Amino acid sequence: MSSKLTKSHPKQALSAESKTQPWLSKAEWKNNRIASTAKHNLWLLWSLTLVLSLLCVFLAFRFNQVWNEHGMVALLLAAFPLAAFVMLNQSIKASREWLSYGTSTLTLDPFPASIGGDAAGYIHLELPYVSGQIFEIRLECVHHYAENIEENKQRKSSSVWQQQGYARVTQAASGVAVAFRFQIPAYLPASKDGNINDSRYSWHLYLKSRMSSDHLDREFIIPAFPGSQTSSSINFLSVEEQPESLHERTLESILPLRQQTASSVLVHYPILRNLPDSLGTAAIGTIPLLIGIFLFNKNPDGGFSIVLMSWGAILLGAGFSLSALYSALNSLKVEINPEGVRSTRFILGIPLRSRFVARQHIGRIKTNPGSCSNAQKLTGQFDVYVDYQHKLILLAEGVTGEADRYQVVKWFEQRLK
Repeated sequence: MSSKLTKSHPKQALSAESKTQPWLSKAEWKNNRIASTAKHNLWLLWSLTLVLSLLCVFLAFRFNQVWNEHGMVALLLAAFPLAAFVMLNQSIKASREWLSYGTSTLTLDPFPASIGGDAAGYIHLELPYVSGQIFEIRLECVHHYAENIEENKQRKSSSVWQQQGYARVTQAASGVAVAFRFQIPAYLPASKDGNINDSRYSWHLYLKSRMSSDHLDREFIIPAFPGSQTSSSINFLSVEEQPESLHERTLESILPLRQQTASSVLVHYPILRNLPDSLGTAAIGTIPLLIGIFLFNKNPDGGFSIVLMSWGAILLGAGFSLSALYSALNSLKVEINPEGVRSTRFILGIPLRSRFVARQHIGRIKTNPGSCSNAQKLTGQFDVYVDYQHKLILLAEGVTGEADRYQVVKWFEQRLK
């Protein structure tokens, strides 16, 4: 009788353990074999592709009806096959990557990642070991929250903290093991689940191959909780790691230096430097712009719905076109002299905005993902800023890759100290 009373149920024991060790409540974390999000992303891409394809089939059967009832409005339906084609292309690329590299798994040491200690471990990849392999790695804490905008909740996310660096590659029994280690400040928030509209935090680890033959790009969502544990097997820091095979470009090939003396520097990003990208953006914007103008001219009295669709297409196209013009016609000058640093943005040579900070007020040099990059990708570009009273003043833009970012930041730190 007494043994029945004192015997604990396995589910009760697991529930009690999960309160003190919350990472054990998630199946994908509890055994410290964390799979990447590659499989989930692959299913999501193909699901969206299927939905868009079925929608295109449905619209194809309705095209004649829409044409007869609304005339040229039917041309707007062409956007759906275009979107389906883009999704199909992305799905095929993701499938080829999946077939080549598989899921990839992560083992943390310590487990879980320790806020106030280390986030370190090994990523196991199904790749043949080749001397000189280079992998960029980034750890990021992301805040997810809902914001009320005109009584509607919009889900948003923002980066709280991140560090970038390089991993070390060793040969494993099957493929390669990629080792990394970051130190996490103790003030950062722990992993926190919640409803989709709740305020919550997640920790993401991104891995990117720098080898031209490997298109490997992996993301892991990892558990991170307060502690002071350090790695028992990894003693280097990824932010300080510089692979021997990494080719470091000269500063002149990264920054458009126009003048450099012992006391002054001029960095000049000229007009039309983004011309190829600008032309592509303009071409995309021209399609809805022309369709909108054509519809409005053909049906000026076609009713509210026709006018609304026409102006919607016109505004969308105009937005793309204005963005392309700004990208092509703007220039940037950054001047460093004994008094301080001045950053000036121009449009067609006309000053648009100028900011100056004296040397005694110069704060930290920071980097943010650039305008053409994704905050959760290593494949994008970085913009470099100086912090002045919590305002960011632009120093350099479009710095590609972790190696170039590190070199540019160090150079600005030396010039502005």
